[in-house]
Amino acid sequence: MSQTPFPPQPPQGGNPYAQSPYAPPAHPGGVPPQTGNPLLAPGIILLVLAGLWLLYGIVNAVIAGGQGPPPVPPDAPEGFEIGQNVGFYGAMIGLPTIALFQVIGSIMLIKRKVYGLALTSVILSIIPCCSPVVVLGIPFAIWALVLLLKPEVKAAFS
Repeated sequence: MSQTPFPPQPPQGGNPYAQSPYAPPAHPGGVPPQTGNPLLAPGIILLVLAGLWLLYGIVNAVIAGGQGPPPVPPDAPEGFEIGQNVGFYGAMIGLPTIALFQVIGSIMLIKRKVYGLALTSVILSIIPCCSPVVVLGIPFAIWALVLLLKPEVKAAFS
């Protein structure tokens, strides 16, 4: 028996307009299911924005840390210096820390691992003072949150 380079032909007879046995299977409603990662687009955008926010926080900490807190005005009320130092050093340490947390959370969002970390990072990105690049991250964080709250997306996390 000789081998041919052509695939075997379907049996002859019957309806010539019937679906070919070589056609992909039909899906209900005619729309194939999405097999990709729906969190990929908002995850990448949040990762880039959080990376920029982290870079800004590090540069800000280096520059501000080198200068130190601003001088206390002579007519400042009692306790002003303590509050000023807490705010200064808190922002200098807090901004890069929050941004690093958002970078790690965005990576977990893209990889679909550690659901709680990804969800916390997205919720943190919705808060205006914590959002990457201030307000640019908010719409993408809302988009990611809507997707994260879907049961099929939650089930895809390992």
